[in-house]
Amino acid sequence: MLDDGLGIEDRLGPRPTISRKPPKPVQHRWFDQWLIARGQPLQQLVTDILQVVESREQRVRARRPDDQNNHQRMIEGVVCNLAYTTLSPPPTGWLSVNTRNGAKGKNRYDNRAFGKPYRKLLDLLAEEGLLERQISDAIRGEVSSIRPTERFAHMVQPLALKLADFASDPSGEVILLSRVARTYSAETRRTRKSKKLFDYDDTEISQDYRVAVQELNAFLDAADIEFLDDGLEPLVDPRSRMLTRRFTIFDEQVTRFDQVGRLFGGFWMTLKRERRKQIRINGDGEPLLRLDEWKCDGAYGFSHGHKSL
Repeated sequence: MLDDGLGIEDRLGPRPTISRKPPKPVQHRWFDQWLIARGQPLQQLVTDILQVVESREQRVRARRPDDQNNHQRMIEGVVCNLAYTTLSPPPTGWLSVNTRNGAKGKNRYDNRAFGKPYRKLLDLLAEEGLLERQISDAIRGEVSSIRPTERFAHMVQPLALKLADFASDPSGEVILLSRVARTYSAETRRTRKSKKLFDYDDTEISQDYRVAVQELNAFLDAADIEFLDDGLEPLVDPRSRMLTRRFTIFDEQVTRFDQVGRLFGGFWMTLKRERRKQIRINGDGEPLLRLDEWKCDGAYGFSHGHKSL
């Protein structure tokens, strides 16, 4: 046996260092806290799972009316999101969920039904084998996520659900205001921008805009608009029509609603040009025509002046 007074590290050299970089965050489709059940089969599924939850809870004291409404709305939201993924699976198969309460609690953009009991509900449904939940290994940039189990899928299958069975809760905020903060770096000679939703106080202008957008959403919800399936991905949901109007303030500007102000949210807005020909309106079976508004200024002018071309 060699005894030269040297240790193992002296003979073999230092041990190689193993680099353990944290995994990169995965971007899943977000859980829609404003999704509700429209069709009767989906509403019955919500009722069935509500009974499962309440049988597990075995509460001695009944909830206060407001708390009970939030409880039922929370269960409805989870069931609808899980059921929706069986019809329109997200690219990664998972839905990102945010169970944190935030530094200052809920604001006008949050659904107040998803409060502190939200995490407990997800754990209960996981124990019942109705959903799977995973916690991200990434240090930052990714939250926990959920997906339906085979048991849940088997409950959905005989219902023959359609996309028309789902709807957006009309009580959701439709006037969004974001603050863009700009910071200049003398070192890089570049301006860095950060954008965050701003929880504003209502004004007469914001209230008028809200009424206008809500009326537009009610009109679109009742309109006969369809999308002929073209077999391409992603699946198009022609019932996804809830519009929001988004305004922007910069740096230290006070609340105002005269900057940007574009409409967002309609399914047709993100469709590729070649797929828009599949949209049908009022059941007439005719494809849509593209109208170049910039080249119609002359026609608009003559029409406004009651002159014929």
